[in-house]
Amino acid sequence: MLEVTEKWQSHYHNGMKSWSVNWDAICSILKFLSEVRKVIYTTNAIESLNSSYQRLNRQRSVFPSDVSLLKALYLATFEATKK
Repeated sequence: MLEVTEKWQSHYHNGMKSWSVNWDAICSILKFLSEVRKVIYTTNAIESLNSSYQRLNRQRSVFPSDVSLLKALYLATFEATKK
């Protein structure tokens, strides 16, 4: 941790300060295998996609047909993947 802090302190002062303050939380996440960390990040992506679907549903509660609903979901998914 000290090597990283020394190297990047001058460029990213606030980031390194946050890193050192939250080191316990960061360290606990890094103990997981990379596959588990990937699942955690993927879960966040899925929740974000779900949020975009909910926004779509709030804007338009009734769809004229199943096809129009599928088109709207497709477009919402397409827009979410851009982010």
